[in-house]
Amino acid sequence: MDVGDPKQATRLRKAMKWSRQQLDPFRTARVSAFKQYVGFNYSANGSSDKVPVNHLWQGVSTWRRHLVAQNPHVLVSTREAALKPSAAKFELAMNQVLHDADFERTLNVAALDALFAVGIFKVGITPKDAVDIDGIQHVVGMPYCDAIDLDDWVHDMTARSPADMEFCGNRYRVRLDYVRDAGIFDEAAVDRLAAQVKSYDEDGNKRLKNLGQGDDDWNPENEPTDHVELWDVWLPHEKQVVTFAEDGDTPLRVVGWKGPRDGPFRMLSLGDVPANTMPLTPVMQWRDMHDLLNRVFRKLGRQAERQKTITAARAGNETDASRIQSASDGDMIAVDDPSGVREMRYGGADQIGLAFYLQGKGSMSQLMGGLEVLSGTSPMTDTVGQEAMLQKAANKTLEELQDRVVACTRELVKDIGWYVWNDPLTSYALTLRIPNSDLEIPVEFTPEDRSANFYDYVLDIEPYSLQASSPGQRLQALVQTFQTFIVPLAAQLQAQGMAVDLEQVLRLIAQYGNMPDLERILRFERPPDRFGEGGQRAQPAIQAPQNTNRTYTRVNRPGATAPGQENTLAQILAGGNPQPKERAQLERAVA
Repeated sequence: MDVGDPKQATRLRKAMKWSRQQLDPFRTARVSAFKQYVGFNYSANGSSDKVPVNHLWQGVSTWRRHLVAQNPHVLVSTREAALKPSAAKFELAMNQVLHDADFERTLNVAALDALFAVGIFKVGITPKDAVDIDGIQHVVGMPYCDAIDLDDWVHDMTARSPADMEFCGNRYRVRLDYVRDAGIFDEAAVDRLAAQVKSYDEDGNKRLKNLGQGDDDWNPENEPTDHVELWDVWLPHEKQVVTFAEDGDTPLRVVGWKGPRDGPFRMLSLGDVPANTMPLTPVMQWRDMHDLLNRVFRKLGRQAERQKTITAARAGNETDASRIQSASDGDMIAVDDPSGVREMRYGGADQIGLAFYLQGKGSMSQLMGGLEVLSGTSPMTDTVGQEAMLQKAANKTLEELQDRVVACTRELVKDIGWYVWNDPLTSYALTLRIPNSDLEIPVEFTPEDRSANFYDYVLDIEPYSLQASSPGQRLQALVQTFQTFIVPLAAQLQAQGMAVDLEQVLRLIAQYGNMPDLERILRFERPPDRFGEGGQRAQPAIQAPQNTNRTYTRVNRPGATAPGQENTLAQILAGGNPQPKERAQLERAVA
């Protein structure tokens, strides 16, 4: 494809417009799902009806937290022994770059998008300067990784897989004076540009940003400066990036690609569909049940609001009715005909409907992989052991998705690393921590350290570095490790020259357990010399007992779970007769 040929450029633009039309149902469904996600009270453009039980928000918030919770930790290795020192510096530099670039936030935004439709990333470099080295122009700047909104995305919808795409690209908003002053675009094409930023897409459909920005179309008085929308289109076979104006078919710029092998874009899919480029996402599978449960719950709410209790009196018994109405609780009054005055109740939530909702709520939780277990809001079993097994099984549901996020993040890290490695000027001031000590030394990662080939290094990430580890979880792991390994093996550790720093153990317990008072009741003093009087070796302060006796006592205590209580209540509302043990659950607290 020669986009310098006007006919070829026009054909590419037609292909882009056609693919945008094929993506329109996905964009529309995504906006509709996000309206349910933000609910009725977010803005005037949120959900058109109230969302009293927002299962989408619960599921998405829980799943996203399990997919991405923090910046990944980068590992850099190499097979060449001579390159290991530079690999160590490269690793430090990459972790600093990801921290400075707020990479965690980009991952969170894209993971959220992937739960609704697809996560899209664009990796590049923010140009600060251009230098000529040996006759080759190098762009110098800081690497970036942005999350691309589906409303501003297009890819080849004739392809059967992302690897078969002949083009993909994103639309972005930029100040018009920047485009005119940049000096990198075709002057004749730039002269024809006019300020234009629309709230609707080319087919007149709302964009996701309308949720908070309203429905008003572009108005120059709403912006302090003029803006224009451009498209950057990646052509993988030609290894070129073409820039178009939103409403133009003439390229503003065509440049050969000088970057990572696979181009500037990455897609995060959480559910593949064979022979299709758009994934099947969790929200797509949850949406029908979410809508059904909210319709049922709104109906139950309307029924409950119509409920009323009145006192009806037979004609001629007005005196009795007046006496009863004016009497206080516990009063004794005389009436002529007690049967002529009766309290009557009308309306109220339908019991069968409420039972249906409770059953549907359980099905929704199962569809979300055991939401109560994943979110930690309620135990699902009566015992701690069973709960731990269920938690482990529920996490299996997310393992494949976590693996997909890790694999995509690994490729993004490699792309960012390519820009860091091939920067001919930038040096990085780093801090190297000496293992098994509190010492830190300053080091510098200079262009001279990057003289080898980038592909001589392997960039990876720790698979579990994306998932959060709460202080409570770290405390539990510390205590379990101490009890299971350190105390029983104390003699062997001492024989190998290893000793336990109890001060640090207690400090970590105080930190992870949020117990600052622990340091107030303990006095940390300098330990005695290793050798006592007469040169005799001092005995260790703590010795593991040679023999230990343990007594296990099993105590059976009846418990209650939220799903069990809801299932029992649904049976009763539907006219069933649960077993006495099931009925007893309703009187127990969920712990």
